[in-house]
Amino acid sequence: MLTSSEIVDLVRKKTETGSYYAASKLLNCRPQTLTGYTKSDRAMSDDIAIKAAEILGLDAGYVLACVTAERAKNTPSYETWVKICERLTPKKRREAA
Repeated sequence: MLTSSEIVDLVRKKTETGSYYAASKLLNCRPQTLTGYTKSDRAMSDDIAIKAAEILGLDAGYVLACVTAERAKNTPSYETWVKICERLTPKKRREAA
């Protein structure tokens, strides 16, 4: 399961400089928004998650399930969302794990 922090890092790697600023331009948000995802327990918004999925070439459903699971931490639905993420995990990610 990808976390918001991991998604931000993957998007940063897609830019020339690897900066939060460059990634924020790709995701149409403020750099502070992205640093908030990496330095706190905040989960990415659905709109930004969908845009990140497009940039990374990942299925939007998988990325949305991951950030929804992250938001659901400490709730009864968390385990269910984690199972959904596992089912939707792209084959390449499963083999790398």
